[in-house]
Amino acid sequence: MKAFIRRLLPKSLLNIYHHIRAWLTAWMFRFPARHLIVVGVTGTNGKTTVVSMIGQLLQLLGQPVGWISTATISIKGEEQLNKTKLTTASPKYLQATLRRMVRAGCKYAIIEASSEGLAQGRLNGIPIRGTVFTNLTPEHIESHGSFEKYTLAKERLFKKVRRAQNSPSFIIVNGDDKSAPRFLAYAADQRIACSLANPASNDFPTDTKQLIGKISKSDLSGSEFTIDDQTTHLPLIGRFNVMNALEAVAVVEQLGWKLSDILPHLAEIKAIPGRMEFLSLGLPFQILVDYAPEPASMAALYTILPKLKVNRIIHVFGSAGGGRDKSRRPVLGKFIAERADIAIVTNEDPYDEPPEQIIDQIIAGANVAVPKKAQVEKVLDRRTAIDKALRLAKSGDLVVITGKASEQWIMGPHGQKIAWDDRVVIRELAAQLAR
Repeated sequence: MKAFIRRLLPKSLLNIYHHIRAWLTAWMFRFPARHLIVVGVTGTNGKTTVVSMIGQLLQLLGQPVGWISTATISIKGEEQLNKTKLTTASPKYLQATLRRMVRAGCKYAIIEASSEGLAQGRLNGIPIRGTVFTNLTPEHIESHGSFEKYTLAKERLFKKVRRAQNSPSFIIVNGDDKSAPRFLAYAADQRIACSLANPASNDFPTDTKQLIGKISKSDLSGSEFTIDDQTTHLPLIGRFNVMNALEAVAVVEQLGWKLSDILPHLAEIKAIPGRMEFLSLGLPFQILVDYAPEPASMAALYTILPKLKVNRIIHVFGSAGGGRDKSRRPVLGKFIAERADIAIVTNEDPYDEPPEQIIDQIIAGANVAVPKKAQVEKVLDRRTAIDKALRLAKSGDLVVITGKASEQWIMGPHGQKIAWDDRVVIRELAAQLAR
C-alpha cells in the first residue's frame, strides 16, 4: 500500500504525506519522547560513532539510556544490530522503540538523524533537547536536488531544539568544519564548537563556547589527548574519532557531568560494529571491515591504513544503486585505484539498478587514476569477491572490505532484501580457507 501511494503522489504531496504520517504515529504511541531527554546527531560522517559514544558514556556513568543508530539499537544496556537498513527508522519503528525505552525506565534517548529522515519529518513529535553536527560533505545530492538542499535538510534538526522545563537546550558542532557557523546560528541556551585546531573563528556567535582537544599521541592503540589540561585515552583509531569523542564529551557535559567525571570513561569506550573493525581470525594477514560509503569517509580511512605497515592492500568495495549518489562512483574508483594494490569492485546495494552498470561506472573512474597503482578486477557476486580477496592475500597483507560493514541486508530490485553481514561472510570464508 505504501509503495502504491509513493508512486501515485507527486513529490510535494508525498512529502506532506510523510510529515502527517509521522505526527499521527507519534500520537498513536502517545508521544513517548516527551518522557525522555532526546539528543539528535546529524552530519555526513561519524554520526553512528558519536551516538554510540554518548550512549556508552552515559551508561558508564550509571545512567539509563537508549540509542538508535545505523549500526545498533540499544535500550538500557541491551544492544542489538540495527536490522532496518535505515539510519533514521520509519516513524512507526522509531516511536515504538522510544516507547520501549520509556517502559524500560530510560532517561535519555540518542537518535541518529539522516537528511532523508529529517526531510520526511520522521522526527516529528519528538522534542529535541540538544543536537550534534559532525561534518558536511556532498552526499545524497540526487535525492535532495543540490548540496544546499542537503544542508537545509540537516538544519531541520537544529530548528527543533527546545528547552524543556529547567533543562537548558544546546547545540554542539565540529568547529573545524567549514559549515559550522551555519549550524551554530540556530537558537539554543548553550552553543559549543569542538575543535582540534583551536580556531578563533569570527563567524561563530559571540557566546559560543569552544571545547579544544589537543592530541599528544596517536597510534594503533588509539589516541591520547587533553581537554582543559586533563589527559585522556581513547582506544579507537584516528583523528576523526578524537573529534567524535570531543563532541560526545561535550554532550554529556551539557547533560550535567563534569569533565573530570567523564574523561576517565573514554578509555572504556568499545568499538562500534562495522566501524574500523579488525577481525582476528588466525590468518597470516589482517582483515579490516569499515562502512566508508562515500569519498570523505574513504579518505579518512586511508589516513589510517599507512600506519598498519602492511605489504599490500587488497580492497573490496562497491557503491549503492537505486539512483543514490551516482557521482561518487567514479570518484571512489579513482581514489582506491590510486592507493590500493588490488581493487576488487563488486555488488553493494543495487536496488533497481543493474549491478553491472554501477560497477562499470566505478571502474571508469579507476581507469583514469593517476598514477593507477591498483590491479582492478570486477567480480559481480559480493561473496565471491570477498572469497577472492582472502585467497589472494599473503602473509603481511591487509584485506579491506567497505560499503556494507554490519548492515544486515543487501537491497535488491522491487524491495528485495537478502540477509547479509560482511563480517559473518568473512568468518565463514576464512574458516573454509583455514581448513
